Amino acid sequence: MKSNKISLYNMYAYKFLLPVIVLMCFVLNTAHAQNEPEVSLTTGVDLKAYEGYYRFQFDPGIDSYIKIMTKNNHLVLNEQWNGSDITFEQVSELEFLNKSTNYPLKFIKSKEGNITQVLVWNKDLWNKANDYKGRPDKFDPTSQNIDSLVEDALVKFKVAGASVAIVKDGKVIHQKGYGLASITTKEPVNEYTNFQIASNTKAFTTAALSILEDEGKLKWTDKVKSHLPEFKMYNDYVTENFNIQDLLTHRSGLGLGVGDLM
Repeated sequence: MKSNKISLYNMYAYKFLLPVIVLMCFVLNTAHAQNEPEVSLTTGVDLKAYEGYYRFQFDPGIDSYIKIMTKNNHLVLNEQWNGSDITFEQVSELEFLNKSTNYPLKFIKSKEGNITQVLVWNKDLWNKANDYKGRPDKFDPTSQNIDSLVEDALVKFKVAGASVAIVKDGKVIHQKGYGLASITTKEPVNEYTNFQIASNTKAFTTAALSILEDEGKLKWTDKVKSHLPEFKMYNDYVTENFNIQDLLTHRSGLGLGVGDLM
């Protein structure tokens, strides 16, 4: 019985002593933390040093760009292909973080101390493009500028030839062929070369109908027969009720390859 009393006494003693020990540890740690000096971020590098255009090739020979800018003491990454901005906060001299997505940016310096590269999202290494001047606000459609753009595109996209026409204010201001119509015969492309452009015609047709709809000359819900009396489908009901919107959204009921998915 005596041993049981001692065990019980020890149990109650530890029950009250343990919270006291935990409380003392908490007080001591808090006091220690208060005595530690505050850590401040001192990079010694102006955020302007990170700014500029950075280049990467997702596909061989085709350059993609991001733009790094400074806004309100943060870095902003602008994706040049879609215009979206992503904001990053600085966490160390060369590291920045977008907290909402947990995406990091890690910059790399040269031996001379210049920012030369940035690792985006721990995935792709982009090189600073000192030769990139940015997109012009307005494009000057001179023949020399157009020739340069098209010839560069032929190389980058590995295309044998192309024909380009530019119409402005109802006037053709440029019309010219580039490259080869046939790599076998070496026949050159000219402004009259025919190309198989496949479903691109659908975009042209829809754009033309949109202009007519804007001008009030037709409505999307107009029956096709009201504009094309000779129009005829596989049964009378479809023929009489088929409208322009149906034409553009593949709602004819025809099978694949019949009437070009009309």
